[in-house]
Amino acid sequence: MLRILVPSAALRRPLRQTLGHTGQVMAESKTTCQACGVAILEATAKATGGYCRSYWCEEKRRARERADQQRADIEVRLNTGKLQRCPECGNLIRSFRLKTHIDEKCAMGVRGHPYARVLPHVPVPEWLRRLADADALPVPIAAREVLGESCFYPSSGLDGSPVLLANGCVHSFVYVDYGTTRDAVLGTLSSPGFRHYRLLLQREVGRHELVPDGWTPTVRYWFDDPGAHDRLMAGQQGCEPFGIWSIWRRVEERDERVGPRLFSFLFLGGEALACHDGLYRRTGVVPKVMALIQPGHAFGGNWTDFTDPVGPLWRAVSEKGALPDYLLMGSYGRRRPERCPFDGYERLRAVATRDSGQNRTIDIFRRVRVT
Repeated sequence: MLRILVPSAALRRPLRQTLGHTGQVMAESKTTCQACGVAILEATAKATGGYCRSYWCEEKRRARERADQQRADIEVRLNTGKLQRCPECGNLIRSFRLKTHIDEKCAMGVRGHPYARVLPHVPVPEWLRRLADADALPVPIAAREVLGESCFYPSSGLDGSPVLLANGCVHSFVYVDYGTTRDAVLGTLSSPGFRHYRLLLQREVGRHELVPDGWTPTVRYWFDDPGAHDRLMAGQQGCEPFGIWSIWRRVEERDERVGPRLFSFLFLGGEALACHDGLYRRTGVVPKVMALIQPGHAFGGNWTDFTDPVGPLWRAVSEKGALPDYLLMGSYGRRRPERCPFDGYERLRAVATRDSGQNRTIDIFRRVRVT
């Protein structure tokens, strides 16, 4: 029997290899993972449906399978008449409850946006309607429009709760997090995304579009506990700065009851205090809404406590007395309502949201006086 002797070093090569018809060693063909874009063997892609075998991508694959199964189940129930789409709001309703649903929830426009009465709504701005009709997003970014009347969410992760709660009160969302990677954001934006909305336009944003060349933060950093400096250094060293700007449009089968037609979404990979300094404090623009939801102080990797009224973030936010009109403050799980730690705000109500498999309780506060 003819045996082919393979050098031991070849056994440690990262790529599988086979012998071609000429006897030469040839690498197996490869493709890319649908979720993270890493190169994978075609055999792996065939076995997993197009994904690599990392934990994150395995979760994406399982989520896609669950979503596909759910859509198939809904299709069967629609075909058999067990479900019907409400002609007023577009929601899928069990057939025997459809008349009651229309009479009690959709009659005469009773069923509106769930938070329209808590946070007052304003029309979609002209600049956003103009962008939605364009073939591509402009360069440089329309910074004044994107920042003005916006919701600023430091230490955001990929939490969609502020979009659910404040969409309509504002039409622009600015997320900042040094613990969320560019690939994670792009993977989320390429999925179905925010409920009832679809991605319309998207591009990456350079630092020079947001702050002048050579600009450095002028805000004063100080450390409110012994481990703060180390957490800040670790967070900054582990963060590769990036910016992604996108425009989202409501799906055609939905109406104003689920939210306005359009919103802008800017995600920045960076340190929150520096980003607030460069975007808002430097320009004198004040976000209309600020979200401080489970900001991850200490064990979550955040270097300072964003909910501390004498902490570095709030000192920078309140420095000139121009404060956000509304605050969204909350945490994971179910809990009792809390009072606002910042002076000059009154509590409107508490709401429960569920996003990315996480339950959250969020208190909504309104500014009642200038401090």
